[in-house]
Amino acid sequence: GEPQSVPPAGRLVEAVELVLPPQSRPPGPCADFRTPPRLQPAPPGRPLVGGNDCGMVAWLLTLRTPECPQGRSVIAVANDITWGSGSFSPAEDAVFRAATEAALEERLPLLYLAANAGARVGLATEVRDCLQVQWHDPQQPELGWEYLYLAQRDYERLIKNTPPGAPPVVRAEPIPAPDGSGELRFIVRDVIGAEDGIGVECLSGSAAIASAYCRAWREGYTVTLVSGRTVGIGAYLARLGRRCVQRADQPIVLTGYAALNKLLGRQVYTSHMQLGGPRVMGVNGVSHHVVADDLEGVRTVLQLLSYAPPQLGAPPPPLPSADPADRPVGYSPGPGEKLDPRAAIAGREQPPSSTATPTPPSSSSSSSSWQSGLFDRGSWLESQAGWARTVVTGRARLGGLPVGVIAVESQTVVRQLPADPGMPDSCESAIPQAGQVWFPDSADKTAAAMEEFDSEGLPLFVLANWRGFSGGMRDLFDGVLQAGSLIVERLRTYRQPVFVYIPAGAELRGGAWVVVDSQINAAAVEMYADPSARGGVLEPEGVCEIKFRTPDLLKMMHRIDPIITAARARGSSPTDPAIRARERELLPTYTRIARTFADLHDTPVRMAAKGVLSAIVPWPSARAFFTTRLRRRLLERQLLRHAATTDPSLTPERAERLLAAWREAAEAATAGTAATSAAAKGPLSPMTRQLLQLALDCGGGGAGGGGTAGGAAPPPAAEKVQRATPTAESPMGPVTSEDETAAAAAAAKTRALPATTQQLVNLAGGGGRNGRKSSGGGAVSHATPPPSLPTALIGDAGVAAAMAAEAEAESAELVSGQCCAETCTARDKAFLTWAESPAGRSQIAAELRAMRCSAAENMVAQVLGTPEGKEGLLHALQSAVAHDNVLALQLRMLLQSHASGGGGSSGGAGSAAPALASMVGSSTAVGGGGFGNLGVHFQPQTTQL
Repeated sequence: GEPQSVPPAGRLVEAVELVLPPQSRPPGPCADFRTPPRLQPAPPGRPLVGGNDCGMVAWLLTLRTPECPQGRSVIAVANDITWGSGSFSPAEDAVFRAATEAALEERLPLLYLAANAGARVGLATEVRDCLQVQWHDPQQPELGWEYLYLAQRDYERLIKNTPPGAPPVVRAEPIPAPDGSGELRFIVRDVIGAEDGIGVECLSGSAAIASAYCRAWREGYTVTLVSGRTVGIGAYLARLGRRCVQRADQPIVLTGYAALNKLLGRQVYTSHMQLGGPRVMGVNGVSHHVVADDLEGVRTVLQLLSYAPPQLGAPPPPLPSADPADRPVGYSPGPGEKLDPRAAIAGREQPPSSTATPTPPSSSSSSSSWQSGLFDRGSWLESQAGWARTVVTGRARLGGLPVGVIAVESQTVVRQLPADPGMPDSCESAIPQAGQVWFPDSADKTAAAMEEFDSEGLPLFVLANWRGFSGGMRDLFDGVLQAGSLIVERLRTYRQPVFVYIPAGAELRGGAWVVVDSQINAAAVEMYADPSARGGVLEPEGVCEIKFRTPDLLKMMHRIDPIITAARARGSSPTDPAIRARERELLPTYTRIARTFADLHDTPVRMAAKGVLSAIVPWPSARAFFTTRLRRRLLERQLLRHAATTDPSLTPERAERLLAAWREAAEAATAGTAATSAAAKGPLSPMTRQLLQLALDCGGGGAGGGGTAGGAAPPPAAEKVQRATPTAESPMGPVTSEDETAAAAAAAKTRALPATTQQLVNLAGGGGRNGRKSSGGGAVSHATPPPSLPTALIGDAGVAAAMAAEAEAESAELVSGQCCAETCTARDKAFLTWAESPAGRSQIAAELRAMRCSAAENMVAQVLGTPEGKEGLLHALQSAVAHDNVLALQLRMLLQSHASGGGGSSGGAGSAAPALASMVGSSTAVGGGGFGNLGVHFQPQTTQL
């Protein structure tokens, strides 16, 4: 029902069973789990149900889903719980490992349907049924036995029935019978058994599939659906596959409860659910999702697959949505209300008692009571909701594009630790965990989510709202420091775009800022903040306790309070009782003033001035901003992947220069389009004017002479201050030479601003109002005075007033966040428009083609640098020209051109001729006859070049 949706191309589900070829010696199912053969489709005539020859079944599934209506392939492998209770023997391990390797080889997702009893346990029944005992006293068996043996006829029968090439069923030592009958007895020393899969080989097979499944998660994509009891190796597989969906009535355990009771020597546990039900596995992070039944489990698996790429290495599939990408975010925390992370992500129904401003009607809202979130409505899928509940993780879509999301719980939660019946002195405990704080479990959950999202190729959104890490003794003992360090490592190696956003009313402080700062991975991480967000080392109260203490407050009172200053002017002592009483009266008010002053150091304006933010993005417009920004960054990464594939030697520096060139081309194309539009349609819109000014600045200075591209120094003409023209609105009269001198001094002072101030000006201006250069490091020109001041500046007072007004205007722009966010959006849209246009596609293709030719030329030059390389190239050419007449003709023309001195032929042939001539000279020594020895004979024929 979504707009622009494509109907499925065929049946929703198609399945082809995959089997291993049977082994001949010994006959039976393939049990080689070390190097299993490739899976192949089941032979015709095999029963669809019950045709398997072991307790593991595999399929190649074709699923036609909304995000892949043409179909996506998935390899599924499942336990057959009706075969040996679903236990794992070498035959089952061989099928499982072959399915895992097939999924990796075909680069397909792997789905494991778990319902098993762990590794298989058995005995050699053929030996057991004929086993004999030599008692010390046959009349008193309780005295024990001397040895276990087989009769001669039984031993010979067992040896005779052993298949060719198989080890003996039993190893026995012959001795004469003690009764003197002359018969032999065979004392049993070792039992091997005829059946494979009754002992330690099952454990070795379990290790093999554990390694294979772990590799499949690391290098591929795995999902586990626990639809039945899962024991031992099955439990390990559920954890190793990471994305685990557990039925609420099925346990995940390592050992059965009966075995544990025998080990403890008393009846302690009463069921498997007590050991590994959702109350345990859904809370400790093993199970990502807990579902009521198999139908809900399959639905959850399909949801997880919808965020995964159809084939490993491909981008995750987009899904058209009815939720407009440019709509405002409807949910916003009210005054004094903390941010609800799930409402911020997915939206919510407006509470009846809420006094918040209603959401404007839109096509994405079914009713006026719906408050929309940042991401597409209905796309949010939370993972591990029961574990480490101070952090919220899951997957969602933004403008139809799948992303990973990490948010913060702002309310206090209670962590329940159950009592263990196996420990009589244990008791259930409830540990409160404050919101907006990273604890050991929640930090571990954050790092694990980053690792999963990165392996799935998902861009990451972090809605940051942390006050720091918990630093108590118990938390340090539980590993909060290790988990926090793991966050740094996961973010450092994250390969997809990362957006760290401090939303409305949120804060990011201390060590929590450090582990998500953009400098952890400058190539991938960008940081943004809402104008009401806050960030700093400590909270204002903590800063005041250190840097604005009571003595500093008293000094401030004595400096600005009129009553105290009047009393001091009359000669009163600072210890005067009236002054002391006044200080006590004012101290609470001044304490609040100090907190407010400290809070002013934590605003996004200061963050932007210090270069730690990419933009100030208001919360209501965050969805539109991040949708465009995400598309832009994904497109850039796609272009860089193409460039890296074209030239494997491409360095990050060269890649960044290539991107910069494409950005400049996009801005220049936008400028040309804007100029054409202006000539044809009249006045420009504010956005188009901004794009035009931006492109002109990047191209070497625009209307304001803001600078040159690439950070070069501006031309001398840009250093001149334009002569101000007296106007009727100017109350200061004609401009004199002194006025020009003052204006020039003002411009020089502005150009000499510190780097942080320049950064603030560049970030706010974006090539807009006063002709400033938003990027590239060009000089800042103040040719046009602020509108609120006279046209000409006179004296130092005028210069100071102009600079103060200018700083106030820039601060106002940064506080509102409109200038910086809109500039970034304008650039993103310009780049997307250019890259998707025919001109942009042609330019990118041409540059990639040139890179490919350059890489090939460098490779050939390296090959020709050694005699072995020349010889190998000659042999390769000999093989090529034998099958490609056009190539042979081109080579002959190239040699003729070089021989006649025409080295400047078109197509670069002249530049390649010396190398080819050198190669031909080398071929004379190798083949003894020059180019003719390659065996190339040109036949007269029509060839079109």
